[in-house]
Amino acid sequence: STLLKAWYKRGIAAYEFHNYNQAALSFDRALDYDTAIAYPDIVYHLAKTYQRQSSYQKAIEYYDAFLDNPRDASAEVIAAARKGLQDSQWASAARLRQQDLPPAKNLGQGVNSGDSDFGGFYQGDTLYFSSYRFTFERDEKRPRRNLIQLMQLNPGDNTAVLMSGPFNSAEKHTAYNTFSLDQQTMYYCLCEYISDAEIRCDIVRSEKDSLGLWGPAQPLSINQPEFTTTQPSIGIDPVTGEEILYFVSNRVHPDAKGGLDIYYGLVQADGDVTTANNFTAINSAMDDVTPFFHALSRKFFFSSEGYQSFGGFDIYSSYYRDGSW
Repeated sequence: STLLKAWYKRGIAAYEFHNYNQAALSFDRALDYDTAIAYPDIVYHLAKTYQRQSSYQKAIEYYDAFLDNPRDASAEVIAAARKGLQDSQWASAARLRQQDLPPAKNLGQGVNSGDSDFGGFYQGDTLYFSSYRFTFERDEKRPRRNLIQLMQLNPGDNTAVLMSGPFNSAEKHTAYNTFSLDQQTMYYCLCEYISDAEIRCDIVRSEKDSLGLWGPAQPLSINQPEFTTTQPSIGIDPVTGEEILYFVSNRVHPDAKGGLDIYYGLVQADGDVTTANNFTAINSAMDDVTPFFHALSRKFFFSSEGYQSFGGFDIYSSYYRDGSW
C-alpha cells in the first residue's frame, strides 16, 4: 500500500541520518501495514535500529525472527543479521558489567550543537573539532543541506568559534584537522557532496610561514579522484620513530579488506605523503575509521563495525608489542 511504502522509506531515511527513534517508529508502523509481507526486511531493519538504540533484548527478538524466516534475503544480509544477533547477545551481558563505570561527560552547549560535532582533539589547551551545524548557503539543493566547518574552543572560553586561518571553505566541507609533530603543518579535509548525502574528501595541508601565518591548501599526493581520502591523524612509526600520517579511504588496494580501511604513509621532508599502506593488522571486512595514535602510550585507537560491538561503530585500541600490533 501507499502508506506501507511511505513508512518503509521514511524508516530507511531516518536510519541513514542516524535518527533511530524515528526509524524505529517508522519501521514499526510499516510492519503493521505489511500484512502481505511485501517488505520482508522490515524485521531486519527493526533489529538493527533497536541495536543502535542499545535496546538489545528487542534487537535479539527481531534478529531471531528475521533469521527464522529470511525469505529471499541475500547471503550478505543474513551474515550481517547473524553478527548483529551475536553482538546484541554479547552487549546485553557486557552492559551489566559496566554499570559502575563513570558516565561520559558532555562538553555542553558551548561546544555541542543540535547537529553532529566530531573529530575533537586537544592541541595544547585548545580543543579543535568539526561541526555539521552550518548551512550550505551555496547549495543548489532545496532545502539547503548542512556544511561542515572546523571549530576551536580557546583556553578560558566557554563557547567555541570558527577556526581562525584560511581553512574553512564556503563551497566545501572542511573537517578532520591534525597537526604535524613540529606543529608547522596542519592536515585537514576538503570534501564535497557527490550525491544527496554521500561525501567524498581529499586531504590537504597548510604550512605555517616565518611570520606564523598559515599558507594556502596544498593537496596530498595520496588523494585519488575516484575515492575518498579522509580523517588524517599524525602518528609515529613505533619502530623507526618517523612521522607518519594515518588516514581512511575506500580505495582499490591489493590489501584492502572492504569498505573503509585505515591506511598510513610516511610524511616526507616537504610535508607531503606519497604512499598509502593498508593497515592490515587493524582493518576488518567492514568499515574501520577514525585512526588516532597516542604517542606517550604508543597505543593506536580506532573505530570499527567489523569487531564484536555494542552496535555500529565502537572504539577499539591496539598496542605495538614484540614486533606486531
